[in-house]
Amino acid sequence: KFQRIRITARTSIMGSNEVVRLAREIESYAGKLFGPAVDVHTTGNLVVVSSIAEGVLIGQVQSIGIAFGVIFIVLAIMFLSARVGFAAMIPNVLPVVIFFGVMGWSGVELNLATSIIAAVALGIAVDDTIHCMARLNTQVKTAQTQREALLGTMVAVGRRVVAATLTLTAGFLVLSLSE
Repeated sequence: KFQRIRITARTSIMGSNEVVRLAREIESYAGKLFGPAVDVHTTGNLVVVSSIAEGVLIGQVQSIGIAFGVIFIVLAIMFLSARVGFAAMIPNVLPVVIFFGVMGWSGVELNLATSIIAAVALGIAVDDTIHCMARLNTQVKTAQTQREALLGTMVAVGRRVVAATLTLTAGFLVLSLSE
């Protein structure tokens, strides 16, 4: 009685999700066909790489969630206010939500590269937020009005923040031209 069988399948499927789904379908079908006496495992470069990519992707999404929590705590401590921490989170969460929303709307598959770009977008947003909020904190102490403090902040760091963000964004947009 046999205990192992090797089945070779060729496919033109490239997406990690599709490969993992196909591997599960093959395992399910073979499990029904051969019964519980035969241990069925799909393998091969494509299956292994897709499984690893799926695991890394899940880890990246969880990491972004944890990063949001840590960033909130740091901002709340930095400005001694949970309310300011929540307000400062808006420009941090918004780019990532828009990024994932546009990807979903346009049908772009979430993969390792796109999840890394989301993490970088979060890093850029956090950097910009800290620059702006730290300067605003300084300006509020010396300005006569909130308007004056906001204008002073924009004059002091506005150009630098916009220039850094546009430069990094343009650098990543170059990647959209590649496969």
